[in-house]
Amino acid sequence: PELRQSETPLARELELVAAFLALHQRRIGPERLALRYEIAPNLAEVIVPSTCLLTLAENAIKHGIGPQVQGGEICVRALPDPDDAGLLRLEVADTGAGMGNGSGSGTGLATLRARLASAYGSAARLSLHLNQPRGLVARVQLPWR
Repeated sequence: PELRQSETPLARELELVAAFLALHQRRIGPERLALRYEIAPNLAEVIVPSTCLLTLAENAIKHGIGPQVQGGEICVRALPDPDDAGLLRLEVADTGAGMGNGSGSGTGLATLRARLASAYGSAARLSLHLNQPRGLVARVQLPWR
């Protein structure tokens, strides 16, 4: 039932993402999937779109880590946006396959973009960036709630 809510506290969203990623780590092996979390303090009660980070984590597994024989790392971040103090920045970065043709045009990201536009208008955005030395960073920037 919680997954049907439009918003949730960040702490709950992080619990969901951590459980999802831990399950995949067990499935594909800890030697193929390293997990890291960089969460700024005092963000537990900040309201975020429900399943926002989960969608980004699913994409990181499916398109980033899954295709790589050697696997990689996924890092989940939540922090005040360093470029705009009025925004919260949520990121899922992977060291997987990176951007290919069609990156960012899948159903999950399209649905997330539509949800962000509906809830926040032009004040929120979803963007994809190359990760260094390889992989992808999926970034959501949205106003504080």
